[in-house]
Amino acid sequence: MPLVGFNIFALSFFLLFVSTFSRFLTVVFYYKFLKTGIRPLFITCINLFPISEFALVISALGLKYLHISENIVILILVTMISSSIISPYLINYNHNVYMFFAKIFKFEERDVEFSSKADSADVLILGYNMIARDIMSSLKRKFEDLKVVVADFNVENKKVVSEIGGKWVYVDFSVYDSLKRLEHLKPKVIILPLLRVFLKGITPEDLAFNLKSIFGYSTIIFLSESDEDKESFLRYGIKVINISEITSSRIRREIVNIMKKERVN
Repeated sequence: MPLVGFNIFALSFFLLFVSTFSRFLTVVFYYKFLKTGIRPLFITCINLFPISEFALVISALGLKYLHISENIVILILVTMISSSIISPYLINYNHNVYMFFAKIFKFEERDVEFSSKADSADVLILGYNMIARDIMSSLKRKFEDLKVVVADFNVENKKVVSEIGGKWVYVDFSVYDSLKRLEHLKPKVIILPLLRVFLKGITPEDLAFNLKSIFGYSTIIFLSESDEDKESFLRYGIKVINISEITSSRIRREIVNIMKKERVN
């Protein structure tokens, strides 16, 4: 077997670049024609960076039947190994990679264009998941005229939020200015149903500080998953509901009761 020289490594990284660039072209296609936000598509491209092991199977068959040379097999092997080494770091820091390119190409401005027009909000829900959906549905059943705005980074959630009766706006929790854009909504209650594992680029403690500095007049509710989170948020005067200690129905009742008090005030 020939030694792997500089040429093989150089060509290997060139192939990785071409492979990654082709995936980003796919992002442009979906963004332009399906009106999907850039961020989730960009993150998906990063997560698909590794070269499949199936390429080795195909190349081995090609070598067996003399369709390709041994050097091609080595090139494919080096490319796959390189992608396997690099991909864990890219996936782990995918948000940081996205933010780097977002600042250069101003991706955030394009995603903001998908936001619904919202002048004010009684309730601002930061992040959309099944917990947020349950809370939102319960609030809309109790208070039909309630103005609910969901701030999230995934444009695909806009349709679901609209069907429940709310409005969707774009936000990046890790960027202070992105949160600051929501200040004009002047929400009475802010609900943060995102657990620690879903937060990228910012700690729950830093997010709590930013929220309190921007929305000091609002009642902020954080759904925590541990006593450690509870202590961190209580320090900033934020109400905490520990989801590991109570049922989902009780979580909804707690929030509905808080909302009733706010509407009376």
